[in-house]
Amino acid sequence: MQVLYVNEKVIQYLKGANSLLDAKLLRFELYSTNLGVSADLHFFMRSSSEFRQLVLRLELCKEVSFSYTDDFFFYNIERIKMLQVSADEYFVSLDPFDESGQVSVKDGDFIRSSGLKLLKICNG
Repeated sequence: MQVLYVNEKVIQYLKGANSLLDAKLLRFELYSTNLGVSADLHFFMRSSSEFRQLVLRLELCKEVSFSYTDDFFFYNIERIKMLQVSADEYFVSLDPFDESGQVSVKDGDFIRSSGLKLLKICNG
């Protein structure tokens, strides 16, 4: 995989045609590294995106809260909240309560982390 953008540049890139809205979450990976816990979210992007598949990596996770039930399809992105909360903290919710630009205790399916990376999948 190749790193495309890091931290606040990830948030800027994932607006407009390259938004995660209407994307499909293909895989959610949570794993331990030498520095802490990371999460990789693999997306099949919307048709207007520059890339077909991207990986959003959240590094040094501080909190992860996801739930799943087979009552719903896994996992179409209908709304998203992606914020830089402070100089060293990012917040991503795939089931936000609102689109206020503020973290809410009612936001669902979220990750708080110290860093973001956007990766392109390189074939071959």
